[in-house]
Formats: sequence, structure tokens, C-alpha cells
Amino acid sequence: MLAHALHLKLTSEYGFLKGSFIESAFFGKNSDRNWNPLGHDFVKEKMLVFKAAVAFGLSQHEAVIADPFVAGMSWGKGMWPSWFISISDLFTAWLSNMLIKF
Repeated sequence: MLAHALHLKLTSEYGFLKGSFIESAFFGKNSDRNWNPLGHDFVKEKMLVFKAAVAFGLSQHEAVIADPFVAGMSWGKGMWPSWFISISDLFTAWLSNMLIKF
């Protein structure tokens, strides 16, 4: 599946979008045994690393922003966001086929 996604990225006119979507779906689907018919969760730990990377990137934001998921919590300027905001940002980026730049 991942080889097919890479092939699309390199050879197809809209391959970057198609391949990125296939990769995102693969990782998301196989990160929770309830999200696929075979009950796999072999990328569960990788998802934790993705979430931590997103949280780190958000902590480096130049402005302080209130966390909408945890009352009284803010993120940016070195303060880390809640896991909820990291997960929300990660899946939003995946679903829209955008790259999160840290």
C-alpha cells in the first residue's frame, strides 16, 4: 500500500495528493484496532510520535493561544498544547492533505 502511494506521488499528475491521502489513511486506519476489519494497531506507537511532534510544533508558535479543549490552558511561546489539540491538528492536516511545517 505504501509503495503504491509512493509510486503515485512520483508518477501521477495529482500523485502528491492521492499518495498523501493513501498514506494518511493507512497510518490512521492501522493505528487503532477498531478502525480496520483485521484488528491491527501496529502503528499505534508511531501515532504517539506524530502527536508529540505536532504538539512540539504548536508549542513553538509565536503567539499564545487559548486551548479550546482544556479550560485555562494556553499554548505557544514554549507552552505545550493539550493532546486533544494535537490530535485535532494532526487529523485536520491529514484530512486536508496538507503538510504541517514545524
